[in-house]
Amino acid sequence: MSDPPPPYKLLAFKSAFAKHLGDFYERPSPTGRSVAIRVQPQHCNSQGVAHGGFLLALADLALSYGTYDAGDAPPRITMSLTTDFAGVAREGEWVEAHVDVQKAGRRVIFANCFICVGDRRIVRASGVFMPERTE
Repeated sequence: MSDPPPPYKLLAFKSAFAKHLGDFYERPSPTGRSVAIRVQPQHCNSQGVAHGGFLLALADLALSYGTYDAGDAPPRITMSLTTDFAGVAREGEWVEAHVDVQKAGRRVIFANCFICVGDRRIVRASGVFMPERTE
């Protein structure tokens, strides 16, 4: 049930949290990158739709990951994340976060995404990210 549609490829997140959520997939998109996952029973709330917290986690992971094309690739720290929910995803549906990096500076990166089920936009998210300093 989690087989991705082509041309998605398995995405190996390093984070234990992301691994706990399930198998994520990625593909290039016209605006940058898309990150996707199939909604599983453990992602759903008591009403049988994808939990808002799950969709928020998808937005955060996709936006952060999507910024790696915008400069160097140190880990990202989420400074701000804003979401608007406009629809639902049901168990078994393929949800895709289409990321667009708005601006990448040396200290902060601004990115937006829409989470979609097919052509339906169900979440709009925007985030501000800072490259983690390793020094």
